[in-house]
Amino acid sequence: MPVVHVDGADLHYEDDDFTDPWRPRETVVLLAHLSGDSDEYRAWVPTLARHYRVIRPDRRGLGRSTAPPLGYTYTLDTLANDTLALLDALGLEKVHLVGTSGGGIMAIHFAAHHPARVRSLTGVGTPAFVPAKAQGRFLRDGYPDGISALMAMGTWLYARTAAPLYTSRIPLQNELFMERMGRVPAHVLAGLMRMASTMDITPLLPRIAAPTLLLYAEQGQFDVAEQQMMARTIPACELHGIEAAGNITWDNPDECAKVVLRFLQRVTNGETIGEA
Repeated sequence: MPVVHVDGADLHYEDDDFTDPWRPRETVVLLAHLSGDSDEYRAWVPTLARHYRVIRPDRRGLGRSTAPPLGYTYTLDTLANDTLALLDALGLEKVHLVGTSGGGIMAIHFAAHHPARVRSLTGVGTPAFVPAKAQGRFLRDGYPDGISALMAMGTWLYARTAAPLYTSRIPLQNELFMERMGRVPAHVLAGLMRMASTMDITPLLPRIAAPTLLLYAEQGQFDVAEQQMMARTIPACELHGIEAAGNITWDNPDECAKVVLRFLQRVTNGETIGEA
């Protein structure tokens, strides 16, 4: 099991590479949503890994990575440090960085603070901040706030009392989402929820130097106006809608991977991004 040791934790990652060994290759790093893990992008691998080395890390405390101690404080800075340590350990000077939802917020934060390490940036269903309506999903009846409910109920029950997060064309997707969420240690999920309530990368958008792609779901309740604002504010950015109703990473993975691959290849070939 591939891991890197960072600040007392073993951080697991998946490493897929089916490129031709005699050709130069670049690397893509895929960051899962807030409480997601490397399995989230499993369906993307066949499309991307034929052309790029694909690294899928498990965030500290998620998937097969070591959980931090009780009381650990998650911040965008500490998570960026983990990503930076992963790149250094793997000898990756510059990567194409992709993030979904909260993972996209983390990717934007990383790109703003470490521009020399980012070849391109892709946000998949990524907001500029976590709105109050989304944070309302943390709440449960009978508890003053989401974290109180989580710590009292435990992650498994907390996950299974959630309202459906996505309108999926595949009914078992929400069941799988709840099952995966139920594996996360309660103190880890609570720490991530605390961080989510403070995340806002709006001021960082003008600082993004890398060519950028934003993907959003064309159906459902996604805030297209926010995506348009982000695309206007990031200097070299393109916006692309995907036929999906919720988490487009899962709901339409084949189309997502194809669109991202075309974008990566344009960047690799030196094409200009973000101009008509």
